[in-house]
Amino acid sequence: MKLNIKLKTKLSLSVDDALLSEMKVYTCKQNKSISELVSDYFTTIIKSTNHKNIIELVNALDAPLIEVNINLKETYYNKFL
Repeated sequence: MKLNIKLKTKLSLSVDDALLSEMKVYTCKQNKSISELVSDYFTTIIKSTNHKNIIELVNALDAPLIEVNINLKETYYNKFL
């Protein structure tokens, strides 16, 4: 039987005192620790860099094959109305 054990490492951060005070209030309201919040943020960054953003996906699409010299408004009304 294989155990799934995640090892944790301590991390020291330097942040503005006022920011830290605000984060303590925020994390208390969220029922999370600052460590959990930082870990969640790091996870979000890692996941987002592994995926293409919407602009990259749209730019990768092939151009649609439509007639260039047609009246799109008239075609729409004739087809759908």
